[in-house]
Formats: sequence, structure tokens, C-alpha cells
Amino acid sequence: MYIDNVIIELTRECNMLCQHCLRGNAEHSLISEKSLENFFSQVDGIETLSLTGGEVSLAAKQINMLVQAAKNNKIEAKSLQAYHEELKEKV
Repeated sequence: MYIDNVIIELTRECNMLCQHCLRGNAEHSLISEKSLENFFSQVDGIETLSLTGGEVSLAAKQINMLVQAAKNNKIEAKSLQAYHEELKEKV
């Protein structure tokens, strides 16, 4: 199955208290490795992958899991790999 646009919510954690936030209060909730692996095992390709949440940068472990699940299932996302390499340098 090929998908044009996918939005994955990695976390509901957030260190901001934005008045305009539609998510409500921050929650200690992170996507599981099993959920990511299950999703990517059913996909052949993705045109655009967007990461969302609370504050996505607080979910570095989930980003690493997402990249690994995509690699395990041979999903190519060049821009995601570039972002992953950039994030690894910061962590």
C-alpha cells in the first residue's frame, strides 16, 4: 500500500502552555515501538511523513524507533533520514 500523506503523533508530552493549543493539557503519552512496527509493516511507500504531537523534539527515542521501523520495512524517506542524522548530532 502506498500512502501520499501520513501524520504520526509521536507524543502528547509538551513543555509549553500555549493558549491556542488544541491538544489540551500535556500528557505522558508516547507512541509504542510495536505500533510503529505494525504500521510500517503494512506500508510499501510514503510520499510525505509528518510528525506531530505535543512537542516532537521531546520524543527523540520515538523518532529513532520510527526511523528503525521504516528501515526494517524498507520504507524510503530521504528527508526523514536527514532529520534523524541532524537530531542524533544534537542529542
